[in-house]
Amino acid sequence: MNYNDFAAQLSRLDDSHLPHVFLLSGEEPYFIDRGLELILSRLLPTTADRSDGLTVLDGESDPNVLEQELSAIPFFGDRAVVLVKQSKILGDRKTADKDEGDDSKDKKKGKADKALDNLLTTIADMPETNYVIFRQNMAVDKRKRIYKTLEKAGLVMESAPLRSWQAADWLTDELGRRGFRLEPAAFEYLSGALSALHDVPLGYLAGELDKLELFLAGQGIKPSGKSRTMITAAQVKESFSRLPEISGFAIVEAIDDGRGADALKLFAEELQGGTYLPVIAGLLLRRVREYLTAKTLLKRGLRGRELSQALGQTKFYPNLVNRLTRTVNGKDEAVLKKVFLDLADADYRLKTGQGGAELLEAAIIALSRSGK
Repeated sequence: MNYNDFAAQLSRLDDSHLPHVFLLSGEEPYFIDRGLELILSRLLPTTADRSDGLTVLDGESDPNVLEQELSAIPFFGDRAVVLVKQSKILGDRKTADKDEGDDSKDKKKGKADKALDNLLTTIADMPETNYVIFRQNMAVDKRKRIYKTLEKAGLVMESAPLRSWQAADWLTDELGRRGFRLEPAAFEYLSGALSALHDVPLGYLAGELDKLELFLAGQGIKPSGKSRTMITAAQVKESFSRLPEISGFAIVEAIDDGRGADALKLFAEELQGGTYLPVIAGLLLRRVREYLTAKTLLKRGLRGRELSQALGQTKFYPNLVNRLTRTVNGKDEAVLKKVFLDLADADYRLKTGQGGAELLEAAIIALSRSGK
């Protein structure tokens, strides 16, 4: 289950019915951190409780050691909580070899692992005072017997990275939780800016929201209760301008509007700020790829919601799709194809020290001048 489902299920359980086994895994540490805090706030709510009752095993993979820690009677307090971080015993979905990761009965015949069996038995029937939390900042190998045991004995949460089209909704919800809301222009800008990202760094964005709150508070702007305080597009741009991928979005925005001089000026500011050039190259590549894909789909007659879905957007934002349509209709396909190839070459040359800013300047000029 994802974080929201995990939090909801946890909130429905009173303390006497909390499971004794938890697994938090996935590639987005932000949700794992929040899930872990939810568990610890229930099991060990005070600093003293955590000091006395929490044992952290970082990287421990020996079944014997794990079994002993999970079975140990608490010396202080009423509960003993073991946090197992990054244990290889769970495997890694990305790197696990099929033969090594498969804990099938056929493989185990004649080669019983008693230590692992003892650990699994303990996990399946934890002592009443004891709890275990496995934390893996990666997607685990679900074929492992230990995974199946954890899944059966307790709660399992998976934390996948948010994609760009999910991020604006997450930010809207997070701002709402803090007592703020985005004006339409701010939401449109933020949605477009975040589309420049492949995976969205939620930890960084959450930190930027903290800074935004401080910035607003300095201007005397605070949450106003049920109505929620409005945040403008100018405030959003100011707050998120330090993230290279998002600050670079201003260049793409200028290109979309055919404002070549502004795009080059913004690019110069990025250079002065020390932005890594391949980051800008990647932004431009993704945008040109989106132009070309949209052109193909428009030729097939797709418009509006159908176009949005075909572009992989899980939620339909009319203003964003209409803006993209206008932009694409104003771009020459032959020029876009040439620039795409040039950018792919520039990306390689930039990463290997065979070129500089002039490669991207040429692409920006070509894209800004591109017409039907």
